[in-house]
Amino acid sequence: MRTGIRTAKESGLYTTLNYLVFPGVTDREEELDAFLDLIRETRADMVQMRNLSIDPELYLRTVPPSRGRCLGIRSVCRAIRREFPEVEIGYFNRPKELFGTRLCETLIF
Repeated sequence: MRTGIRTAKESGLYTTLNYLVFPGVTDREEELDAFLDLIRETRADMVQMRNLSIDPELYLRTVPPSRGRCLGIRSVCRAIRREFPEVEIGYFNRPKELFGTRLCETLIF
């Protein structure tokens, strides 16, 4: 996955990471650190926050227990914005003509 994203960026493509969000798991310190590393390594242009859309009980029974302190989704968005101010955070698709246009400037995380 990382190689493909890096290759796309090196080819001049606009890259978006679909971040599947599950509160209480995705917003743990270790998960945030890993995601920030992915953005840092790939230089992605945008993060789309996507609801994981799964039965919470099934998910929590299936995956290993989360570790680390829970930060909250808003704190995750703030951390991304603080470390990567050029990365857009959103939940939408856009036509190619609008790639690079910041549509969420007024959102306050």
